[in-house]
Amino acid sequence: MAPRIGWGRKHVPMAASRAGDALLVHPRDALDDRSRAFAAGLPPDEGNALVVLDLPADSGRAAWRQVASLLEELEGPLRMVPGRPPDEDTRTVGQWFADRLGRTVLLPDGTLRVARGGALYVAAEEGSGWLRFSPDASPVRVSQRYPAPVWEPLVPERPWRVSERTVVEPLPAGMWVRVTADAPDLAAHRQRLVAAVQPRRDLLPVAVGSPGGEPVPLRDVARYWDSVRIAARPLVRFFQYGPVDAARPEPLGQSLADLLDRPVDCFNGLPSGTWHRTETHVLDGDGKETWHAFAQEVRFHPRTAPGAPAPAPKVLAHRRPPTDGDEVAPGTYALESGAVLEVVQSGLWVRPAAVPEGAEAVRALPPDPHRASLLHSVVPPDSERRLRELAHRVLLDLDAETRALSLVLPAPGPAAPEDDRSPGGTVPGLPPSVPDPDTEARRPAGPPPVPAGTVASSSPRTVSAAAGGLLPPRPVPDGLPEPTAEAAGRFAAAVPPAPEDPPDRTGPAGTEGPPAPAAGVTPAARLGPGTTGREAASASLPAGEAGPGAAGPEGAGPSTERPDEPAGPPGAPSAAGPVPVLLTGDDALLNGLVDPAGEEERTGAPAVPGAPVERSSSLPVPSPAPSGVRVQPVPPSGTRTVAETDELDPARAELRTSFGADYDTAAGSVLRTLSEVPGLRGPSGDGERAVADLTAARLYLTGTMPELDRELRAGTPGTRPGTARCVVAGLRRLPSYRGAAIMRTDLGDAEFAWFRGRTTVVDWSLTTALIRVDPSQQGNTDLLFWAATARRTALLDRAFPTRVVFLPETRFTVLAVREDGGRRSVWLREAAAGEAAAEGGGTGGLQAADQAALVGLEQAVEKWAADTGRPSGRPAASLPYRPTAPGLVTAGGDGSGT
Repeated sequence: MAPRIGWGRKHVPMAASRAGDALLVHPRDALDDRSRAFAAGLPPDEGNALVVLDLPADSGRAAWRQVASLLEELEGPLRMVPGRPPDEDTRTVGQWFADRLGRTVLLPDGTLRVARGGALYVAAEEGSGWLRFSPDASPVRVSQRYPAPVWEPLVPERPWRVSERTVVEPLPAGMWVRVTADAPDLAAHRQRLVAAVQPRRDLLPVAVGSPGGEPVPLRDVARYWDSVRIAARPLVRFFQYGPVDAARPEPLGQSLADLLDRPVDCFNGLPSGTWHRTETHVLDGDGKETWHAFAQEVRFHPRTAPGAPAPAPKVLAHRRPPTDGDEVAPGTYALESGAVLEVVQSGLWVRPAAVPEGAEAVRALPPDPHRASLLHSVVPPDSERRLRELAHRVLLDLDAETRALSLVLPAPGPAAPEDDRSPGGTVPGLPPSVPDPDTEARRPAGPPPVPAGTVASSSPRTVSAAAGGLLPPRPVPDGLPEPTAEAAGRFAAAVPPAPEDPPDRTGPAGTEGPPAPAAGVTPAARLGPGTTGREAASASLPAGEAGPGAAGPEGAGPSTERPDEPAGPPGAPSAAGPVPVLLTGDDALLNGLVDPAGEEERTGAPAVPGAPVERSSSLPVPSPAPSGVRVQPVPPSGTRTVAETDELDPARAELRTSFGADYDTAAGSVLRTLSEVPGLRGPSGDGERAVADLTAARLYLTGTMPELDRELRAGTPGTRPGTARCVVAGLRRLPSYRGAAIMRTDLGDAEFAWFRGRTTVVDWSLTTALIRVDPSQQGNTDLLFWAATARRTALLDRAFPTRVVFLPETRFTVLAVREDGGRRSVWLREAAAGEAAAEGGGTGGLQAADQAALVGLEQAVEKWAADTGRPSGRPAASLPYRPTAPGLVTAGGDGSGT
């Protein structure tokens, strides 16, 4: 429990000391080590000054005044963490501090529970949670949890039933699906989940079952999934904590995927760790943590037909194995020439670089709770000895704890039937690996255990009760003590049991680039590298657009609404109209964003996310091109990429069908982005369309549509022009960019001369550029753009944080075509829709807008040349699509470019 703070009338001089990210207020002559450890272990609060109150008993309102005096020098809002609710009403105390200090104060109403990582939680049945007090204003409820995860507004606050025998209980870190009957040590298992599961802001852990209790019916787990709000589904990660009643003994994720007929994401054990480090520990049959898994999150796919082999699960997240080799594929690392190390469910797999036969069987092996399997391929036979030796080397490089629980084993071969595998991964008939007394760990004695992640069959199964108490707490990095029951002492919260009979609310069923060019050439040829943005990874999450249980695209099927849930995520657009994209902070990714007024100024129409931009009706017709130059043709009217958003509904439905699992993965990432930037949704009621459009855009940006660029440039966007329209609609929802951009490409002599003879160029495809120079770009020509409404793509794909994309039918004014010292450059300005469209030769002089753009580009060139930093993100050379000059079908002079 948090520190017992008195609010009596004893006057004790107070002082304040810094403890981690918190300010600890305590008696001047008595700084308690346990209180300091608790305060130091609390996670930082980005928006408020964190204050922990350790006040003596019977200190009275005199202590309030002392505390207020100590806090006057702090800036901004305050989050105050008392050890226990004051004797006076929480609202009285919070309002007194808010009025006295003249600022916002957050104070918890109810009993605080301390969870792993210092997270704080107030159960709904024990109080209102965190309240925000402002001077001369009524208090406002903020959250139950600190830090508040993104999924909290989307989940129920109190325990509720999904069936007569199964209840869903909220926990500080997520949810717990268990049977309602009294199970052995139920309170101890609840406390263990509170203390062991690390809360995560962007993932929703769901524990299933209770060790020693009755098996949870699999259909009740499916009913819980059906009740989860669509926006929260991509965040859900199941993990099996106790027995589950299913038709066959296999991992929970596979059984659930088959029942729901959709992919299911799971943790590969119990998700622990800290705020700074993710860990997943495999669980044994008693729910106890064993070894530290390499595969942390796993996606299971449904069988294609009843009785068919289960598809191999996909590892979504992993911890890096002990190798210095590059990651040549997700979860796969180079060992030496011709061999790689792959992270699999059961541990690690040393195999040839070319995926051998039987790979699906290896990847499908569930983890053995008593050992980590270090597998080596036995095919091809002439490589088996070398691969086994490499496996032993990897074993030696493991940390001592993992090495002691690891065993080198031969991987199952291609002919091994699924039913013949032992849980640990060995296959009868394969020769065992030759033990090395110095490097190979021994398997624990006893019969082969059933993996903890395996559901029970429909027949009864005995599960022993958990033995022992909580595992020792893992320290927070930098030596800060973990605020667990032992570390916090009187700060540790005693977790009371949840109501055993909740209300019956049965739910419905980069690498460094080459050196910069030498000096002595034109500014465009001296462009050096620059930096901007931040490096970030994009979790691939399962789709939430059309989750299981929905009968069709319109969402027909079981209702997922519950009475106490909010109508949508915080910040969701209301019926009053579109919500602009509001992005704050000093994020360098957002430099150069223009407000919606910029789009209105350019097009003469309001900038509503997702609405088509009206361009000039008199788009120029290209004049005949010289020999050797392939100019983009004007596409037929039926294949144009501009369409009204409500005309795209059939194309959106086709998109989901065409891209299958790739669509699900991209949609999951999009849903997380929408939770952070709800303004991307556009007008109220446009949420589903926004998800589909943005998902299409992400699929294009990440290289899943390699043919789209080629088809757009050729004027024939394939057999599905609706796909291109969805991509464009999704890109149009993104923030726009005004300023300088660059892209390098190869232009032949005829193509370069073609630009020299023109005043305007229309591009009917998607033109990519960067807002900083990347030395990895290759090409003999610099294309310099002055952008007005190019779209920033970092919100959808942060691998390339400096990328911008010009939408199809963008017209560019040719400002200059230069050649100096063998280096070529073409200077372009994005033209507004209202400007006169003219093609052909003749300069006609520069307009004021052209002159301003030319000055801006020259200034950008000088700035880029002086910037010696390395751009963040992946190198531009690894962009999924080859850059092509606007207006041309191909580039490179030979007409063979793609």
